[in-house]
Amino acid sequence: MLPEKILNKIKNKNLNDVIAGSVWSLLSRVVATVLGFLGTIFLARVYGAESVGLIAIINSILTMATILCLLGFNTRILRLIPEYRVRYSLVAAFNLYRKIVYLVAVAAIATSLSLYYFSSYIAENIFSDIEIEFYIVLVSFFIVFKALSHINTQAVRALDEIRVFAA
Repeated sequence: MLPEKILNKIKNKNLNDVIAGSVWSLLSRVVATVLGFLGTIFLARVYGAESVGLIAIINSILTMATILCLLGFNTRILRLIPEYRVRYSLVAAFNLYRKIVYLVAVAAIATSLSLYYFSSYIAENIFSDIEIEFYIVLVSFFIVFKALSHINTQAVRALDEIRVFAA
């Protein structure tokens, strides 16, 4: 009796889809992590530890600025869009999405301009290295794109369009 229940659970198509998706997700994350690790070792050997440290600083600045720009909507949108879609309509969910994108874009532009304006101050007083100013200015141009990319990715996830997300 017990083995039959287990077999029925295993034969369940929904469960198989979840397990298959989880396995692919796990494998892709493991491969990405290993490739990132090997890439870091390669960069450190070819360009030196100073370059790897500079890349880490640039990535940290970009990540912190993007988190600030998202205003917490990246996690909230995962709940709000399906709720609006069910409770009201797809049009209401889309209107909510547009408002969120507008707020994130305004925050990203403000953050980008601030980072651009204060790049020399940050380079001199925080990092004590004026050469890093160029990279901070460069990062300031990518903040808007990364924030909007992230919010759009979460919106696709919220719509449960996994096939679009995976493609």
